[in-house]
Amino acid sequence: MYSIQDGGVCHVDLGAILQYGGGELPPARLTRNVLAVCDITVTESRLQSILSYIRDSRELLLPAITVSFKWMEDQELMNKLHHVKNLILGSTLSHKVTVEELSKSNRKYKEKYIELLEDVFADFEVKETYTIEEQ
Repeated sequence: MYSIQDGGVCHVDLGAILQYGGGELPPARLTRNVLAVCDITVTESRLQSILSYIRDSRELLLPAITVSFKWMEDQELMNKLHHVKNLILGSTLSHKVTVEELSKSNRKYKEKYIELLEDVFADFEVKETYTIEEQ
């Protein structure tokens, strides 16, 4: 459930509805697990730690990912393998991948999506290799 005031995540204990009947409002409470997901510093820190581990282990992971993609025998998936490799190596950004894939698609309003992404990331410096924080 999302807060309409700030877009934050709220947890509602729906077990109360089943226990007490639907006549009263269920108590809303935030558990520590939900709060950890909502805290941008915790989520960002965990994501950066995982991405750092993936990048440090790229010599092991990239061949395994490549074999897995080939084993699945899905040409559409194989066409996206270079995006996965470039993101792991830090040579591209996710919004660039999105723009590239949108430009090849038949999605309605794709030009507007691409324009929006380019406007949002217009001042982002182009580099050969990006840090995990920049990605």
